[in-house]
Amino acid sequence: MRPTADPSGEGRHVAGSRRAAPSSKVRLGALDASVRERLNAGQDIDESHPTKSNVDGITQTEKLLREVDDGLIFTNLVETDMLWGHRNDPENFHRCLQDFDRRLPDLLDALRPQDLLIVTSDHGCDPTTPSTDHSREHAMLLAYVEGKNAVGRIHEGEFADVGATVNRWLGGKAPSRGIPGQPIVER
Repeated sequence: MRPTADPSGEGRHVAGSRRAAPSSKVRLGALDASVRERLNAGQDIDESHPTKSNVDGITQTEKLLREVDDGLIFTNLVETDMLWGHRNDPENFHRCLQDFDRRLPDLLDALRPQDLLIVTSDHGCDPTTPSTDHSREHAMLLAYVEGKNAVGRIHEGEFADVGATVNRWLGGKAPSRGIPGQPIVER
């Protein structure tokens, strides 16, 4: 179902955020056509950068971090989950985690002051369990801003907190009452 028109005319964006300024962009990396269509029904996405692998997605993300002045860059690294987690392949699952760990310093280096990096999974998927379904109730969430240190703080919230955090970070209006999610990082 396509989203309804936004009466403000400002457009709605991925993860509940809206344009922080008229020039803001929503850029997507590491997405195939089906994922792009599922994200806000493909609406209000300025650019898409389909990639061939997690490593290619990380490379595209680093490139966009260096090029985009403001807005949201959303990258979905699907191999870890779809190819290795749900198929119970712990060796390749581990390899994907190692690939990301090796490239994380490059992503951090590409961040500018006041950039927010959120790394999360949408669910737990343990490739060593007998099931090929979602196997853990807790999902990993890392939020990073240069100069802000959480000192080992553990966030016990919900996945909607990611959308609320992005919305607040980009200057979006507070959602109406009843919408889930609380920002976990403030500017």
